[in-house]
Amino acid sequence: MKALILTAKFGMGHLSAAQSLKTDWEKSFVGSQAVVKDIVSCAMPSFSQTIYHSFDLLVRRGSKLYSTFYKFSSHAEKQLNIARYPMGDFLVQCAKRLIRAERPDVIISTIPVASDIITAYKEKTGDRIPLVTCITDISVHPEWVSAGTNYYLVGAEKVKQGLVKRGVPASRVYVYGIPVGKAFKEPKPAEGSLKKHLLIMGGGLGMLPKEMEFYKELSSLPDLETVILTGSNRELYHKLCGKFPHVKAVGYTHKVDGYMQWADVILTKPGGITMFESIYSELPMLVVHPTLPQERENAKFIEQRRIGRVLWKRPHNLAATAYEFLNDAYSLTAMRRNMGRIKRSLDSGALQKIMGFGPKGKERTA
Repeated sequence: MKALILTAKFGMGHLSAAQSLKTDWEKSFVGSQAVVKDIVSCAMPSFSQTIYHSFDLLVRRGSKLYSTFYKFSSHAEKQLNIARYPMGDFLVQCAKRLIRAERPDVIISTIPVASDIITAYKEKTGDRIPLVTCITDISVHPEWVSAGTNYYLVGAEKVKQGLVKRGVPASRVYVYGIPVGKAFKEPKPAEGSLKKHLLIMGGGLGMLPKEMEFYKELSSLPDLETVILTGSNRELYHKLCGKFPHVKAVGYTHKVDGYMQWADVILTKPGGITMFESIYSELPMLVVHPTLPQERENAKFIEQRRIGRVLWKRPHNLAATAYEFLNDAYSLTAMRRNMGRIKRSLDSGALQKIMGFGPKGKERTA
């Protein structure tokens, strides 16, 4: 059995979810295969980097414009039909070539545009190949709802209920959690240090505090070691590298799971992937001033499930606030316990059920 997993690099979370789904798929079905494809690069190989660079600039420098558009479109019914747009036929033909080349048994999408393209392809060709859409935030924006989607994988019950309100049958929605790499699911090692460990992450785009005074103060706090994952923010990396004795800057890395295992608290933006990596690592979150609409919804989930603390406005002294949170042993223990409850509530067998191998389906014959 083969899965074609479609994604795009509009933020690194969609790609990360796709890669984790590949691992989940191949673990769920012995001898199976999953292939991850960037739908934008497949369709427009010569322009994909320009498209992604423009998106990064919009998020970094035009967040208010992005948020306004997102909020406006969240209150409207989805009208998009890719097949009717100027490039619609071209995108459908790209999907057709990709499907013919890969010959998958199912298509899984981790980004709305891919679900829309496959929906248009199915409508145009009559192909009934199953489409699974994996929603990578704790919110239901209309862009995620696609007529060609047969099943949804979602991060929380509230997302499932949001889809049901939009007319999706509950039997087609599985509370799977937002997919993360298997390394994040390893048990946290026993604590062996008297020092406090703070991990700071700003997502794949490296959106982190820029003030050197903040990092200087962190370095001066007693019994505190801090690691900052700067991602693609090379300017901040070079400013911090070797600057303060108890603050370590790390550039883009594939070892995020190890740093989460090391840390006692993570100070971060509340992206869906980072949030579930923290949940699986049982790492309490300190979220500072979420601005993008989907991140604000994720932050509300963090508060509601009591798995972190959200600072809706940036405090006057962020370093002192983080240090106080690190030393609140009672709250941190409760948050880790709540994260454990979330993990146990997730439907880890969703992929088998969708393909007819789980308790709710009859096993397929070869």
